[in-house]
Amino acid sequence: MDNVKNIYVVCSEDKDFVSKHSYQLLSKANLMKRDHSDKIIGILIGNYDDEQIHSLFHYGADEILLCRQEDIDLERFIMILKEMLNERSISLIMFPATLWGRGSASALAVFLSAGLVADCIEIETCISHGFVYSRAALSSTVLAKIICKNTKTELCTVKKNVFQAMPDLEHKKTGCIHELTLKKRNEEKSVHIIRKEINNMKQSNALDRAKLVFGIGRGIKSSINLKMIQQLALKYNAQIAGTRAAIEEGFVHKNMQVGQSGISISPMIYIAFGISGASQHMVGLKNAKRIVAVNTDPNAPIFEYADYIVKEDCALIMKQMLES
Repeated sequence: MDNVKNIYVVCSEDKDFVSKHSYQLLSKANLMKRDHSDKIIGILIGNYDDEQIHSLFHYGADEILLCRQEDIDLERFIMILKEMLNERSISLIMFPATLWGRGSASALAVFLSAGLVADCIEIETCISHGFVYSRAALSSTVLAKIICKNTKTELCTVKKNVFQAMPDLEHKKTGCIHELTLKKRNEEKSVHIIRKEINNMKQSNALDRAKLVFGIGRGIKSSINLKMIQQLALKYNAQIAGTRAAIEEGFVHKNMQVGQSGISISPMIYIAFGISGASQHMVGLKNAKRIVAVNTDPNAPIFEYADYIVKEDCALIMKQMLES
């Protein structure tokens, strides 16, 4: 790796709107800087207003690569990325783990002959190897640490809400914006569709934004208790999440799973009903402000993570909450 690290962050995961996910990636990149010689470069491709463009500086960007485009598709997006990044000195490119992020990351990895690690939940700098990435592996039974060998450029996709969006109050509020203007032209296709399949799974955006979340595990035991959880969620305006065990039991849908193989959330309060607290689940809660654990097992691992412990049957607690 070069002595200077140039970390690029693709901030165009949501069409014409800079979302919280982009700020999370910029904030993490900013934390990985070793000194002022390292550079964080934000990438925007789309129709963004000046306020959104300059907001990247507030979260740690030193420079911005900008290409104003309207009605852009993924293939055009990838072609612009290639032109933006061609012949640049790149240590790392961070992509959001979205449909466009994953698609463009895989195409850029081939174009740049770079290493790519998908669905990261942690990134650390390393003197000998550049970066060390953590992600779930072996059906989420282990947390693997991965390095990219024999490459000067590394790419990764990062899951939402695994890092915190932190404005850099000491960082300059303006910086250099490099604007690339492209003419429309016929280009060789960079993406070829082999087949199309309909995906009926809908990600719960409400769960991402929820301030209060009720988590359920195999310990809720019955559909009667599940019905009480649903009533509680309506009463307290909360969202419901589940462990992998709860998914396997059919208590909740796969898109409500929190953990290594699910999503990461950052609620103000997370109340865990009948959840043992396996590390695969708890890694999705590392940004939760308060965790309340309800479990009859005095040795439940979740008690080591919880801020408040209730050693009681979850059905009794849910009933009392409904009656209060």
